[in-house]
Amino acid sequence: YPGIYQRVPAPTSITIGRMNRPVLSSSALVAALLFGGPPATAAPAAPASGEAQASAPTSPAAMAVYQKAKAAAGKRSVFLAFHASWCVWCRALEKLILLPTTKPVFDRYYEVAWLTVDERSSRKSLENPGADELRTRIGGDGVALPFYAVVDAKGSVVATSVRPGLDGKKENIGFPGTPDEVETFLALFRAGAPDLTDSEEKALVDGITALAKR
Repeated sequence: YPGIYQRVPAPTSITIGRMNRPVLSSSALVAALLFGGPPATAAPAAPASGEAQASAPTSPAAMAVYQKAKAAAGKRSVFLAFHASWCVWCRALEKLILLPTTKPVFDRYYEVAWLTVDERSSRKSLENPGADELRTRIGGDGVALPFYAVVDAKGSVVATSVRPGLDGKKENIGFPGTPDEVETFLALFRAGAPDLTDSEEKALVDGITALAKR
């Protein structure tokens, strides 16, 4: 798909290890007009009064998950993604990363790390402690799932799935399902994959297109 998608500037780099909340560049991932399509998945409604109460976390801490991925990545970047068990479009993104045609592309450029957030009270133990705070620090607070970011080998966040919306507020592309969302996704992907080839880009686009139709 050469020539169809234009490169879009990535946000200002943010070091993931710092505790202060980052400020993302307002020019990051500038979007074209929306055409409608599969939105990022909103969080579920509050559980009914009879639903089981939250249990103690049993998942590893968010920073431990990230540090493990960073160590495994070597000179590659980390594709840091936030999801939940109830999130339909999170599962679509998971499938995209594991497709036989796209997994080699992700593996060449990224170490993928998943962090669980926003679970219902009966599944709170699935959440990674500190994941919600980390999501907020890199600009994903208040947006739907899936939310994801590219963290380079130096530990700086160089792109996220959040972009300016038409109303001036930030929006999350989630699983890309419209032409402009695919363009934004590819720009984000290239932030950690500057040597992405035309054939690799085509594999990503074909995978996205197939999954968005389901």
